[in-house]
Amino acid sequence: RQHGAVEHSKPRAGRVVGCTRHTMAIPRAADAGAANAAAAITTTTLAATVAIMSKAKSICVDLSRALLLLPAAFSLASLFRRINNLRLHGRLNAKALRIRKLGLEGLPRFRVRLYTQDLDIPKGAKVVYFVRHGEAAHNAAAVEFGKKPAGIAEDSHGQHPYRDPAMTDPKLTKRGQEQARALSAHAASLPIECVLLSPLLRTAETAALSLSSHLRNGVPFVAVEDCREQIGMNFCDKRGPVAIAAARFPQIDFSGVEAEDVAFTRERETLEAMARRADRFLEYICTRPEMHIAVVTHSSFMSALFNGAVDYSQSPRLCSWFELAEMRAVLLIPMHK
Repeated sequence: RQHGAVEHSKPRAGRVVGCTRHTMAIPRAADAGAANAAAAITTTTLAATVAIMSKAKSICVDLSRALLLLPAAFSLASLFRRINNLRLHGRLNAKALRIRKLGLEGLPRFRVRLYTQDLDIPKGAKVVYFVRHGEAAHNAAAVEFGKKPAGIAEDSHGQHPYRDPAMTDPKLTKRGQEQARALSAHAASLPIECVLLSPLLRTAETAALSLSSHLRNGVPFVAVEDCREQIGMNFCDKRGPVAIAAARFPQIDFSGVEAEDVAFTRERETLEAMARRADRFLEYICTRPEMHIAVVTHSSFMSALFNGAVDYSQSPRLCSWFELAEMRAVLLIPMHK
């Protein structure tokens, strides 16, 4: 028994072995769990890496496309700026920009805006129909001059056509006459009571052709020295003898014009002097009894008028360069009114 008791007290091999197996199973299960967790982490990491790489690739593609579009975006922005500048200021050339920088003391004394028939006309204001002359011989010659290659761009006298004495007070070309006649259809419906014009031949002819119905109806046509083109240097802006113009256009009043052009010199009239002359001409317009007045004049003179002699803030597009035989209706308002 004692022996049996001793044997009974010994642990059974099966239990010991079972215990040993159970004990050995614990670390195996832990290793498997860790491996599974590591595999899961690896899989997740790989998936995340693939997703990040895919996103990075997409970003790179988008960035490449954006870089390709960047020049176009800058060009579009530049175009928008140019359009906005055109909307605000119109087509301004270098001369107009120089005139704007003058900042003349005492000016402006008048303000302007585009006129439409629905606008009320303030007391003391005038409706002025500004017209640039049609194409004249010097305009056509200048176009041909510009087509010549650099270095030989000169006429037979070795100079620009504007400075050729043979171009003194040029007449309209056939094309210029057609331009003036084309304007007459629209102008015939306007309630123009008086026509003021530069005493040069091209403006007198443009006035007679474009406002022919008013001329036939006895509307006064008056030549005024103050609205002539920028004076000096360019012979195309030199006036011929008034007797020649008066003989050709007997219905135009040249009585206020000197017989000869004493104002012309070899020196070009300054922009300031021209702007102040334009201001003086506007003052003359306001002394006239008529309400609706046409003015047939020149491009540089009108550039000085609109850019240097008036407040143009309500209609900045008026400041742009006039095309040949172009008309613009303007409400002219003295500043003190």
